[in-house]
Amino acid sequence: MSWTRLDDLWTERMEGLELSLAARWHYLALIQRCSRLDLRDGAVRRVDARRASDVDDPEAALAELAAAGLLTVDDSTVTLVNVLDHLPTEASLKRTLQNRERQRRSRAHRNGDHSLCPPDGGCEALGGAPAGVTRDVTRHVTRDVGTGRDRTGQDRHGLRDSAQRDVSPPQGHPQDAPALAEEVHSDDAAFFDA
Repeated sequence: MSWTRLDDLWTERMEGLELSLAARWHYLALIQRCSRLDLRDGAVRRVDARRASDVDDPEAALAELAAAGLLTVDDSTVTLVNVLDHLPTEASLKRTLQNRERQRRSRAHRNGDHSLCPPDGGCEALGGAPAGVTRDVTRHVTRDVGTGRDRTGQDRHGLRDSAQRDVSPPQGHPQDAPALAEEVHSDDAAFFDA
């Protein structure tokens, strides 16, 4: 699938050139053709340029667009002058290709095909480090950020400075509920007995 880039003022600029509706539609169809076929030079065979849209008189539309300076026309080719203004940038195309390849590797990996996994990329099947290698270090941060209503008087984890931090689950975490019930204040005992 291709996409065509038009800035916010494109319609107003086209109207400012006093082009007919047929010429504007034909120009947009030519831009989209260049985008779909990745014609970064903007050169379209003249026969294809005539067929780009469904306007009644494509030759008149091409002549009108050429007179406005939006394209050049010779015997065999129509060339859009500013086609790169409407096509994806090289960086965007590169990012799209990288994302496509990354997704392909991910799907293959999930389906048990590790032939596309990078050898140093953390695939356990190839002997790499597990994907969740930092999970134990950040468990208390990512799993349960707390509500701030745990009545400790401090932050959720009871830590006053970074030197006291460890990798154990935070106090007050649901998995510690039985141990926590023994440490509650007397006014909270009814809550845990229920």
